[in-house]
Amino acid sequence: MKTFDKKDVYSWSNAKDAKQYIGKDCYFADKLDTLKEKVNKNNMSMLQDVLNPGENYVQNIFCSTTDSCWGLCLPADKVIEVKEKKWRAFTLEEFLDRFSIGTKISFRRRDITRSTYGLFEGYQTDIDETETYHKIIICNLWYTLDDLFEKYEYLDEHGEWKSFGVEE
Repeated sequence: MKTFDKKDVYSWSNAKDAKQYIGKDCYFADKLDTLKEKVNKNNMSMLQDVLNPGENYVQNIFCSTTDSCWGLCLPADKVIEVKEKKWRAFTLEEFLDRFSIGTKISFRRRDITRSTYGLFEGYQTDIDETETYHKIIICNLWYTLDDLFEKYEYLDEHGEWKSFGVEE
């Protein structure tokens, strides 16, 4: 994933400062949201000209080599690559380190804002021919660790909703 700092985006208010990027790769758009999309799609072209902002050029003042003019210009060298965090479900040991049997847990489905408050009553381990499955029992309902991770989140001690998982 790519991102940028909004202060690096040129608009009509600082257009003359963008002239140093003529002949260099930039991203262009008329709205900030569109600019973010173009950055993540790596949709850029070269800055060809910067028109003087004035009565006639309030909007589209950054001209690209695609014969289009835009209201916003972001130099490609101002874009940074952000390493995405990867998460996975708790292992049974990690879950038990976080929640002791008898702990009250406030949790909710990710797609529903209503939360449930229940007691962690225990767990069951099932073994079939190829895998071991752990089922967590909360409020007399059974959940796999994968289900908790994919569909639910819990309220931590700081009042923040967290995933039933850990960052790898």
